[in-house]
Amino acid sequence: MIFLAAGFWFALGTVMGRDLGYSAFDYVALQFEFLGPSKQLAGFKIEETQPYASIAGTLSNVTRDGRIGLRIEEIVRRGDNLDIEVSISNNMAQTLIAELSVTSSAAEAGALDFWDMRVKETFIAGGAKKSRHVKAYLPDSSTPKMLFLSYRLKVGNDSTAIEQTIAF
Repeated sequence: MIFLAAGFWFALGTVMGRDLGYSAFDYVALQFEFLGPSKQLAGFKIEETQPYASIAGTLSNVTRDGRIGLRIEEIVRRGDNLDIEVSISNNMAQTLIAELSVTSSAAEAGALDFWDMRVKETFIAGGAKKSRHVKAYLPDSSTPKMLFLSYRLKVGNDSTAIEQTIAF
């Protein structure tokens, strides 16, 4: 009975995967990242902007003056997907609340779901540092190869946004 059920789910996954361009094996490899080859990327250029000033003004130029650090620690390619490790450090006395999302120049999500490309609210105490992982779909064949990371930062009643553009 289990053999028949497993065969049915495999066949269903293969049919559904054909529409997405992924086989059942590709989907399993995506979920279990240790399967399949991986390659660490280097030589990318990061441009950072603060698209709007903070509401109360206390978070203006917050990354430029070092009160908050946003650093791309590592980008690893696994097939058509990129795994991005981001380090967020809070060098202020107050607790920082950070959210993160990523989009790519590929204009589609591939086999990734909504939450693979986002980090929910993360609380970071004053003087602390946390690392988070997000994923992006960016096949080798796409041009240009760019990622867009958007951070929403909040301290007390003040909030701002920081955007990073990563070009390969």
